[in-house]
Amino acid sequence: IGSKSMCDPLGFVPPPTSACCKLRFSSAKRIPSSKATSTSKLLHKPASASPSVPTTSNSTRPSNDTQRSLFIFGLGYVGYAIAQHAKQLGWKVEGTAQRDERFYLIARRLRVHDIDSRSPSATAELMLAISRATHILSTVPPVKAGDDYMSDVILDQFVEKIHDRAKPIWLGYLSSTSVYSESDSAIVTESSPTSPHDPLIRARLLAESRWTASSPPSPLHTVAILRLAGVYGPLRNALRTTLRASPTPQDAAEIITPRVLVEDVCRLSEAVMAAGLGGVFNVSDAGWASRGEVAGFASGLMGRSGVGARRGKGGGEGRR
Repeated sequence: IGSKSMCDPLGFVPPPTSACCKLRFSSAKRIPSSKATSTSKLLHKPASASPSVPTTSNSTRPSNDTQRSLFIFGLGYVGYAIAQHAKQLGWKVEGTAQRDERFYLIARRLRVHDIDSRSPSATAELMLAISRATHILSTVPPVKAGDDYMSDVILDQFVEKIHDRAKPIWLGYLSSTSVYSESDSAIVTESSPTSPHDPLIRARLLAESRWTASSPPSPLHTVAILRLAGVYGPLRNALRTTLRASPTPQDAAEIITPRVLVEDVCRLSEAVMAAGLGGVFNVSDAGWASRGEVAGFASGLMGRSGVGARRGKGGGEGRR
């Protein structure tokens, strides 16, 4: 992790590593990475797709002479990284951000809109930005209200306006691999069964189905659902978790969870957008490890080889 990335966690677009479309979930067993199916070809050749993913492609995508315009609902950790990556590749990018983040984003020459503004002029500017977008991506997860989770607030507020005023050729939604059932070390693909075992997972699956159903009965645009593994990168990684966390219980330390580097999320998202692909995509690193192994490796790098496995507070379900 370079010093620039540590000081400026969102101002980066490093070279790619890898991504894959097959996952494993297990409570103990170590997973050999040799059985992973890589989608690195998609990162370098956008027209390709994982054979396990039923996809559609939009033939009405803009020509190279037409500037592609991306609007992102939710310029958080992942959303901002995708915006910076797309911008460096020639996309025109706008989006929304929480009020405490807007000055940071504006300073980096991204046009940011306030989704909660009551100003008529600000609302008009927001709708104008949405209407001129060729691609629209939502990174906003379900919102918690009390003891339950609400449905997708972006769909609630904007889906009709998108259909009425915007003409995007591609819609995308960032979901999570947590929607899958426990597989007992078996391979998990995009067609594996999901398990709505808690309110957040049910809300995510509902949002996925609503985004997919939001496509009108015409070939005007395609819809892609990107199910992300646990995202890590500058200022969100095992090194920082080791510094601030308490020891992980042994049963939790043995759990194998998929992860993905934020730069890979950027490259895969842009490749899917540029190719006009639709369908469901799992986005994960090519290898797997338990929480204890990752924490132990991080501890060793920090000269804390005697420190037990640790984990951060929370379950990794954060705002994208």
